[in-house]
Amino acid sequence: YIDGSEHTQVLSAETLKVADIETWFTASSIKEIEIPDNVVTLEESFCQSSFSALQKISIGKNLKNITGNKIYYSFGNAYNPDNRSILETIIVDERNEYFEVIDNVLFSENLETLYLYPAQKTSTNYTIPNGVKYINQYAFSDNFYINTIEFPSSIVKIGNSTFQSCINLEKVTTNNGLQKIEALAFGNCPKLKNLNIHKSILEIGNNVFNNCNELVSIVFEGTIEECKTINIYYHEYYGYAGK
Repeated sequence: YIDGSEHTQVLSAETLKVADIETWFTASSIKEIEIPDNVVTLEESFCQSSFSALQKISIGKNLKNITGNKIYYSFGNAYNPDNRSILETIIVDERNEYFEVIDNVLFSENLETLYLYPAQKTSTNYTIPNGVKYINQYAFSDNFYINTIEFPSSIVKIGNSTFQSCINLEKVTTNNGLQKIEALAFGNCPKLKNLNIHKSILEIGNNVFNNCNELVSIVFEGTIEECKTINIYYHEYYGYAGK
């Protein structure tokens, strides 16, 4: 592939790994990738590739495995020269039994996991569907449009860097049931001002609110004794873990 040209690339191996697509590292102008029905697995080396012009991904009916669960790196980490994902559209074959798209957001087929919310999805408000338990790492990362997020009571875990660099995110409404917020979940969300955390929370990871410069209050909706039981992790370089 030659930089500067435009391509729609159709893949054709059951298991995709970097050895199969060595030239993809220079295919910086591919705008659309279609994963055909015979592809079952994306290897981790493929997931670490970068498609800097990727705007659309189409998933065939048999894709089942993404090694290391690095969906963000496969489809979301498509950086343009401004170092920001430009992914707009995700399509999943309706016959696929492992992934599903609702309102252009990628989920596991049973809706238990929210995998990826495209960086170029322009909605300002989003309510996560009831039944979702886990939000994958980097799922909303680099979306500059989202302003308000509402969580259902089914959410158990917010993954690592889930909302990182959502620079216009101002309001997050959580519900009782959330147990874990992983490292940097709200990192570099400079407009986030307030957050309520329910007593169901068990663990808060490293630097969850790193560079949230306008954050003025975090309200824990429980007793002081309940608050003392939360595992809170913090580190600059080497780390700290405690209650």
